[in-house]
Amino acid sequence: MDSLSTPNASCSTIPVGAASELCTRCGMCCDGTLFASVALDENEKSRLGRELLPQTCVFLNGGCCQIYAQRPSRCRVFQCQLLEGMHASTESYQNALQIVADTKKLRDELHRELLLALPSLEGLPLVEALKKFRKQSKSLMGNALQRYLSHKREVLRLKKLLDQKLDEYFYPAKDASSREV
Repeated sequence: MDSLSTPNASCSTIPVGAASELCTRCGMCCDGTLFASVALDENEKSRLGRELLPQTCVFLNGGCCQIYAQRPSRCRVFQCQLLEGMHASTESYQNALQIVADTKKLRDELHRELLLALPSLEGLPLVEALKKFRKQSKSLMGNALQRYLSHKREVLRLKKLLDQKLDEYFYPAKDASSREV
């Protein structure tokens, strides 16, 4: 078992403070909300035998990274705009927590609506569920097609609202269109 596969017992290795508290309450960079996968560096690729680490991350447990000390380099350097704002003192901790809560609520509403449209999306991270939602519309017939169509407008409305929040607060400022860490 390589060092990336050895879980830590708890979040005790994560630095204490408002920034780490925000990260453990959020977790959207690890749970499939922001990214479908994390690109691994050459060393990590050879140790894990793969190019990408799919999201939801198998090492995310209750908002805590179970391999925090040995997490992939892309995870180590990633900081969302909200976290950068806290570091630059342009975003307060309380406001950042509220933004996270509001964004997660919107994400959960979107996920519920996706499941109403296509119950087969159950258990998929949001990024993957949205991909399948777009693709499956072409193969639906009868009642499944009617259910899909009756929820499509609301899915698209919620997705637009969520994308705006993610672009404003969570995707890196340099390239908000990038969907891979």
